[in-house]
Amino acid sequence: MNIPFVDNGNEALALTDARWSSIEETTVRNDWMGNLCPSDRHFHFQMAWNRRFIFVRFRTMRTDDCVIGSNPVVDFKTLGLWDRDVCEIFIAPNPSDLLHYYEFEIAPTGEWVDLRISFDGEQRKTLSDYNSDCLRETVHSDGEDLMMLSIPWGSLGIEPFGTMKIMGNVFRCTGSDPDRGYLALWPTGSERPNFHVPSAFGCFNLVD
Repeated sequence: MNIPFVDNGNEALALTDARWSSIEETTVRNDWMGNLCPSDRHFHFQMAWNRRFIFVRFRTMRTDDCVIGSNPVVDFKTLGLWDRDVCEIFIAPNPSDLLHYYEFEIAPTGEWVDLRISFDGEQRKTLSDYNSDCLRETVHSDGEDLMMLSIPWGSLGIEPFGTMKIMGNVFRCTGSDPDRGYLALWPTGSERPNFHVPSAFGCFNLVD
């Protein structure tokens, strides 16, 4: 997947910036097993980058079965956010080391999580006090939620350049058990819903 460069003076790109209209949108329709999900659970996302940030913008439909926090806290991360309606991106900045990666989540309420993950193939270690200083922005209008994360490259430990490759995956959790939906850009193929499958990560190509 190609991620275009945005020449905006290395500033954060606003959620409603007109330049998003020229950036390709990807629709995710399938769950973690690759099965087609109901259309009201599909989600859409766009990605872009500049020398300071990598941007990911999500677009989802607000439905009656969305699990939304009633008292959102947005000035610090919400652990356990993955049990609500949330969009996620995992990023492994080093394509040759998929066992060390970062997890970012954002909810329609503006709640968010950033985590650093170390995985040995069997056990996963999560650093919950990791601080990416990512920027967050959300808008709700006409039954639709827009959510965006602006993730500083420095928090991923790399300096970006054109034609560079990073690895990762993009997800959505929505609904409640026993009919909760777990959607994935690149299906993980696990027996139970599980996004932490680095072997399923796909490639994001930075295009300058």
